[in-house]
Amino acid sequence: MTGRLALILVAALAAATVATSTANAEQRGRTVSMSGCTRFTPPFCTALRDYALITNGEHIPFNTGVTVRGWPSGDVTPCGLRSFRVVSWKQIRLHCPQ
Repeated sequence: MTGRLALILVAALAAATVATSTANAEQRGRTVSMSGCTRFTPPFCTALRDYALITNGEHIPFNTGVTVRGWPSGDVTPCGLRSFRVVSWKQIRLHCPQ
């Protein structure tokens, strides 16, 4: 029961982070691109550089070379990284550590 409650709280916090990140990005009106290797960051984040990638439910694979386009945010995720709201992404040819 405690595990289920913790999972619900984490999901609610993640949803709030996404909503705040989206609002901040739309206000700023800027998009940026960045490329590199994704990695898993506990408890549940896909990270690229110093950002946690926030998508609309689409999973970006770990240990994969990608280019993402979106908006950076000053919000800190439960993973301890700033959030990056992803608008689009594509896999690129890049050797990433497994």
